[in-house]
Amino acid sequence: MKKRNGYFGEAVGSVRGLLVLIGCVALAAGAFAAEALEWAPENLCGDVTASPVAAGSWLEGGWGIRVVIPAGDDARQVERFRTGTLLQQLKAIKTARWVMLNLTAPSFGGLFTSPGAVFEQPTQGTTASRFDLLGLYIDQLRRDGYKIMLYVASQGPSLNFLSTARVSRMKRQQPKFYGDLVAAENAWKAYLERSRLSADEAYGQIIATFSQRFGNKVDAWWFDHGNHGNPARYIRAAKSGNPEALVAWAGNRRVYRRQRGSAPIWLLGRSTLLADFTDGHVSPTLKDGGGHVPWWPENEWLVDQVEQCFRVSGAIPHIFSPLQSTWQSGDRVFPTRTAVDWTRRVIASGGGITWAAALRAPNYQYAAIADDVFKRLKQIDAAMAGSGFRR
Repeated sequence: MKKRNGYFGEAVGSVRGLLVLIGCVALAAGAFAAEALEWAPENLCGDVTASPVAAGSWLEGGWGIRVVIPAGDDARQVERFRTGTLLQQLKAIKTARWVMLNLTAPSFGGLFTSPGAVFEQPTQGTTASRFDLLGLYIDQLRRDGYKIMLYVASQGPSLNFLSTARVSRMKRQQPKFYGDLVAAENAWKAYLERSRLSADEAYGQIIATFSQRFGNKVDAWWFDHGNHGNPARYIRAAKSGNPEALVAWAGNRRVYRRQRGSAPIWLLGRSTLLADFTDGHVSPTLKDGGGHVPWWPENEWLVDQVEQCFRVSGAIPHIFSPLQSTWQSGDRVFPTRTAVDWTRRVIASGGGITWAAALRAPNYQYAAIADDVFKRLKQIDAAMAGSGFRR
């Protein structure tokens, strides 16, 4: 499999001997450690060579799209997404191999896009719609030849991970959504007390419930906020319905700094040996005055990692990036030439890349990908088709 020695190799040569701070992947224990290591390809590909995935996986040499569908019980939102154009837009893209859909809301684990979480109460009613919106999208997209990847927030319904500032902002900007999250958290606490299960046990049961319901219709799982979850329990639950499903776990990550105090670059890594592919989360995006646009030049190191590393600590190298300024919105879209270049290079090197596509604003008022973002997806699609790539 072709691994180019371009920008990455030249840069390695130019900084060989430079000591940098790399957050080591905590493979077994999940604990974070920082070490000063010489920055070289063998460091970036990881120390573990054993891989749980044989060569030739469907994820290798492909690209996918992430879209977010509404969670909770807002009947108007659900109806919009039953009848809107989102499914037709996704079906119009012919070279993408998978679609990532959200099981949770998305980064909040108390609201779901499919009914059936065990802590739901008949009188509470905010946890999920009675209509299985997720099931509809899975069935429709699989009929069109797509693989399905599910996004899950690992912290579950608890809101303890939120900072005081973020809670204040949500109360002010999203009062109904925040109220639904609080109601779900209260139902969750009551269920834990009633069932006498730990939060890990109960959330593992919820994941297993959905996994067994969808079975082999789900080909992969992507767990966010892994530092707040139990990888052993949750990954086992995710694979209970389809043992062949692939899993990424976004936990502790490798961080590179060109020098002390410089902006951290989030690298591809494997935070648990149970993960089959890297979560690939790019460096933090523009939000609340911090972070970078996803096409920040330093994020190209991830693409170079894919080109250099057949496996990253044993996992399939995979990148996850917004196609606009931030994960679900933004007034700027990824530059066409760069998006096409990254996609082509990742595919040629046998890795995977998922582009997170924002919906038309305001979120959930329209069941459609934003016009300029969809245009970019079609440009990537046309370029891949022109290179002879097929789903």
